[in-house]
Amino acid sequence: MHEVLDFLFNEWLVGFGVPILISAGFAFIGDEFRAFKWARICFVTSAAWICGKTLMWSVFSLDSFRSKAVVVFFACGFVGVALLAVLVLTTKREAEVAATPEKMQVGKKPSVVMTAYLQPTEEPYSQGMAVGGIVWSRNYMDVRLDIVNGPVEIKDLDFYVQLTDTSIAGIGQISQLQGMTVLPANEFPAVWLAGTDTKGQPESIPIVPTPGLMRSSPVYRVHCSEIFANAVTHLVIASVALNPTENGHLPQQLFAPRRAPKAISVKGNYDTQKAGGGVENHPIEFWYSFQQITEGSRAGAVEQLSPAERPYVIAETATFIDDDNKVRVEFHNSGKTPAVDLGLSIRFLIGNAFDLDGVTPEQLAQPTGYGNVGADQRVFTIVDTHKLDHPVEFESAKKGQLDCYALGFLRYKDIAGREYEPRYCFKWSAQYQAFERCPANKFVKDQKL
Repeated sequence: MHEVLDFLFNEWLVGFGVPILISAGFAFIGDEFRAFKWARICFVTSAAWICGKTLMWSVFSLDSFRSKAVVVFFACGFVGVALLAVLVLTTKREAEVAATPEKMQVGKKPSVVMTAYLQPTEEPYSQGMAVGGIVWSRNYMDVRLDIVNGPVEIKDLDFYVQLTDTSIAGIGQISQLQGMTVLPANEFPAVWLAGTDTKGQPESIPIVPTPGLMRSSPVYRVHCSEIFANAVTHLVIASVALNPTENGHLPQQLFAPRRAPKAISVKGNYDTQKAGGGVENHPIEFWYSFQQITEGSRAGAVEQLSPAERPYVIAETATFIDDDNKVRVEFHNSGKTPAVDLGLSIRFLIGNAFDLDGVTPEQLAQPTGYGNVGADQRVFTIVDTHKLDHPVEFESAKKGQLDCYALGFLRYKDIAGREYEPRYCFKWSAQYQAFERCPANKFVKDQKL
């Protein structure tokens, strides 16, 4: 036993082991590991090792009892106070880490905005073409539903969607969201083939719907397991007009003349993480009446589309997001009809006395396709600030020592085919800590509204 104690409390072993354990304990409470249990083990073990070494010295030392008592008292007392301090620090650090996700959400409120619009063309796709997983038919009308999530991640978005005077043949998505489930809420009764087997016994086989083909229902249910913050999900809804039943039987002509639905309604809920832990449920309700496209507007007569009816897509706000690593610019179609084939271009610039009059669209990235934007609907685009790549320049821009801009342009058409190219420019104001519209310049002045 004496040999074991000599080995455990050897001066060299204690001299190297205790600093290593203390260093490991502080490493474990850092952001890289966050192993608070192991940190406590390291701190307690090092304290016990020091106190054990002190007690062992007192047993085998030839000094007076009074001297040994004083040394043991002060040594173990100091170790005890130090151990208490690091354990309190560990507990405090553990609480801070546990609260970190909630702190990041301070000032951020969950928001889910839905926008709906019609594809204005008469027959946008050929017969049998796959659109968002739907095998298209000439009897369908293309209805779009965009789900725009705000600055907080949401989970279990679950809602029912209905068109007021037409049925839904299917719903697909043209985005890349994982974990989405779509199914009819009220589907036609299952169809079975009846007959006999080889022994003459009655047998029936269900006809399973082929994925992508029509599964008509007045109401569809959509469930998304998770949607990231500042993400947009694009749904395509195949609207189909059906003739009513005749005396309880299917009509001789199933499909009614192709027409657009008058309105769309959505009702459901979603969950977010609460600040103190747990889940908070939020209701969501959306209703939108579609602007009915007349045959005259489809013919493309520009003069028939009055200024009050045309789309107006304008950049409204620019804000820093994601800890200033990105800038988000939001656009609004304040017009009465959809903006068709909208493309967005954006650029983030930091410079000194930058000449906006010399900027042309050819110097910027060409607009990337977003799709159609319905009347009174909002969309947004995001650009990287490269804060991590150029931290010194970025901090100088935030303080107003360098100029900081978010600028770009849009391209879209109205339903009559006329093209537009509005431009926008926002400049960071260090005084107000917000983006403001740039002073008058040739770049914005030359836009095509």
